[in-house]
Amino acid sequence: MTKPETTIPACVACGVEAPLGPNEALPEIAEGEGTVVSGRASRNALFRYSILWRGPHSETESRIATWLPRIVASFESVWWIAVWSAGEPVTIRDAMLVRRFERQKATVIKAGNGSLNIAAIPFENSIGWDAVGTSGTMFVVAGGPPPADDLAQLFVTDIWQRSLKGGRIAPSEQVFEWLDVGRRALVYRRRDHVGHAGLVAITPRTLELPVVVGQVPMQMFYGADAQNVWLDFQ
Repeated sequence: MTKPETTIPACVACGVEAPLGPNEALPEIAEGEGTVVSGRASRNALFRYSILWRGPHSETESRIATWLPRIVASFESVWWIAVWSAGEPVTIRDAMLVRRFERQKATVIKAGNGSLNIAAIPFENSIGWDAVGTSGTMFVVAGGPPPADDLAQLFVTDIWQRSLKGGRIAPSEQVFEWLDVGRRALVYRRRDHVGHAGLVAITPRTLELPVVVGQVPMQMFYGADAQNVWLDFQ
């Protein structure tokens, strides 16, 4: 009796938008409207890659830790960005975070009329995605000098402050413009509807996803179908 063929389930879902286009599954901040909307931006000079780990949850962090340096490997300067609430008066925790990041040669400034702390930490430091806990968020920027001052100018509206303090990062048209003009990349974490975690990378450079992901079964989505990385209910 012939054994039925079996299909190895894909452990990774990958989305490729080349160039970057509207993606309803990836929110954007509409600064002029003061709200978060479904992704509607288009940028001919930027690419967006979604990489979601659908394998065992116990492997999630190690997989993301492997992907991240490969995504930004072609850039000479890479920065962890920490954004968190700035208390008034300054809390012990805030002071400890500032001292910690300064010891790691970070640029630390205030933004949003003093309500946010922004730190740009050299990527070679082992920071981790949970460095600021639940009072802020972490993401990665590649390309150019320490971007803390630039980000302080971008993160000025109430919607940005609410989102960042709530641990959420989503690009805006101004952020896309900043990435485009400066030839920079932005990488941030995201989860799907059942809690699987992955990365979104917006970059002016193409990525070889088999090199980034490694030798694991992948399910690929291209163009407008890239939203299925985060919305695929199968």
